[in-house]
Amino acid sequence: MLNLSRFVCVALYLLAARAGLVSADDKLTPPPYVVTGLETITTGVTWDEAAIRKALPPGVVPAKEMTGGINIYKAAGGNGFGGSYTAAYFWVDLEGLDSSDGTKGRWMLAGLYGSEKVMAIVREFYGLPVRNGSARHEAAGNAVRAVGSTDGRDLVVVEVKVDTTSCEQGGGGVSYLSQMPRIKNFIVFSDAFWGEVCPAQVNSVQVIAPEGDPFAQFQPKHINWSIQFKGSAAVMPPTIKP
Repeated sequence: MLNLSRFVCVALYLLAARAGLVSADDKLTPPPYVVTGLETITTGVTWDEAAIRKALPPGVVPAKEMTGGINIYKAAGGNGFGGSYTAAYFWVDLEGLDSSDGTKGRWMLAGLYGSEKVMAIVREFYGLPVRNGSARHEAAGNAVRAVGSTDGRDLVVVEVKVDTTSCEQGGGGVSYLSQMPRIKNFIVFSDAFWGEVCPAQVNSVQVIAPEGDPFAQFQPKHINWSIQFKGSAAVMPPTIKP
C-alpha cells in the first residue's frame, strides 16, 4: 500500500510539472514525512455557514454544524521538510471522511507557512491553499498567545490558558481532502500524531486580517474547545479520490 501511495504521489508530481506547477529544477522529496517537535495551539470553532459554502467547491460537503478550527503551530522539522518552521491555518470539518477514531475529515480553508520548502511541498503534493507567512507563540506562565501573520501584519490571534495539571499522552489521526490546482483532481491524505495533550481555556479568538485577505472571510461564530499539543506527526502520501 505504501509503495502504491508513493507511486500515486509521484504521478501527481509529474502531472503538476506538466501543468506548470513545478519546474525541473525543484528538489522536493515525496511523502511520507515525519514532523518532530510540534507545538500547537489548536482551537475548535463553528464557522458562518454562508462563508463556508461559498468557499467550498461543488461536491465537498461540510459538517452539518459547520464546525472546524484554527491551528497555529511551530515544528522543529522532519524528514523532507528540512529545518524548523511555523504555520497557521483554518479548516472546516467534512462529512463522509471520518478517521478510524471518529474524527471528522478536514478541508483547509486558508493557510500560511514560514518555510519556502514546506510551502512548496504542501502545494505540490497536497494541493493546499497556502502562502508565505509565520506563526509565533507568546507564553507567560500558562497563558499562550498564538499568532499567525504575514508581511509583518497579524492576521489571527488566539489567546488561551493551558491547564497543565490535566495533560495526558494521546494521539490519533485525521484525514484531509484537497484539490490539486489546475489538474483539478481531488486527493485524500492523512496525518497520525502522538504526544502530550493539554486542555486549554480560550480567552479570545480574533481574526484581524484586512478585507480581501483569505483569512478575513472566515469569522468564528462560536468557540468550542482548545488544546495545546506537543509531540510528533506522520504525514502520509496522498491518494486520488475516486
